[in-house]
Amino acid sequence: MLASFHRGLVATPRTANQFNLPMGHLPDSWKMGMDLGFMNWKKDIEAYRWVYQKIGDQLSRQAVAILDPQELALRDYLVEFKIPILWISGPQDVRKQPSASPEEEKEFAREILLKWPPNIPCFGWPGSGDQPQAGIGEWEGVGSRWRIH
Repeated sequence: MLASFHRGLVATPRTANQFNLPMGHLPDSWKMGMDLGFMNWKKDIEAYRWVYQKIGDQLSRQAVAILDPQELALRDYLVEFKIPILWISGPQDVRKQPSASPEEEKEFAREILLKWPPNIPCFGWPGSGDQPQAGIGEWEGVGSRWRIH
């Protein structure tokens, strides 16, 4: 999402190293690349809250995406059109990814989705166990316990 506003390129640490991409730290890093690893967030939700606080009001209200942080497909499209991205970890993700916090992420997604218009397109969804992080899955995602009324 940050790349949308800073004309940046989304790169994994491995890709950044492979192509020797420049990276810096706030506040001067916008022009030369930004390594968010220095922020030392303990939970993924901290990063999401930080980004939405910084640029949430500038993101598109035409669609949202729920996309595994490791998934790069669609990423260039989402950046180009400033489409907000969320991820909702499932309980099984905590074993593989200690920074996951399913309940906090679910509540944050609810907060964000209530601010966006109803019935807009949603790209992706936390799926099944075949992904690096499985997410909450379809049943939990559309179940009445967290459906937004």
